[in-house]
Amino acid sequence: MSTPSRTAVWPSLVYRDADSARPESGVGGLPPGVGAVYVAVSDPDRLYARATSNGATITREMRDEEYGSRGFQARDPEGVLWSFGTYAGADSEGG
Repeated sequence: MSTPSRTAVWPSLVYRDADSARPESGVGGLPPGVGAVYVAVSDPDRLYARATSNGATITREMRDEEYGSRGFQARDPEGVLWSFGTYAGADSEGG
C-alpha cells in the first residue's frame, strides 16, 4: 500500500497592506493587497513539473536550501507569491 502525499499549509500568511512596506520582507516591494503563502509538500518536484507544464509563472526555480528544504516559488494572476517546499517546521523533539 502506498503512502498518501502530505500537504500542509504553513501556519502563516504574509499580507502586505499600505503601511507595511519593509524592504527586507519578501513582500516589501509588492503593491498593497498582495501577500505570500508557504505550503509544505512531500514531492515538490512533481508539483513543479505540473505547475510549469500548465504555464505557471515561476518566480524562483526549484532549488535546495541550506536548511534542508527543497522547493520553488510561483506567482498567481493576482500577484500573490506561493512558495512550495519540503520544510514543514522543526520537529517536536526540539530539532
